[in-house]
Amino acid sequence: MSKNSSIVEGTIIVYKAFVNSNAIIGKNYIINSGAIIEHDVIILGGCNIKQNSFIGSGTVLKQNTILTKETILPSGKYFK
Repeated sequence: MSKNSSIVEGTIIVYKAFVNSNAIIGKNYIINSGAIIEHDVIILGGCNIKQNSFIGSGTVLKQNTILTKETILPSGKYFK
């Protein structure tokens, strides 16, 4: 995890997950193994990112979003 990222209490980052710089991760969130969160991503609370998923830079995920295993989200998008 980058030292320039922000993670709120109650969030779990599992072994081999990667969070790049300037990412903002909300409360009560799970980032599973092999997941990659690129720079400048904003993830609101209650989300669950399954194994080996990828979130491109500048992407915003709405609260309580669940990404299935090996999901790929392109850069700069807003997902509800």
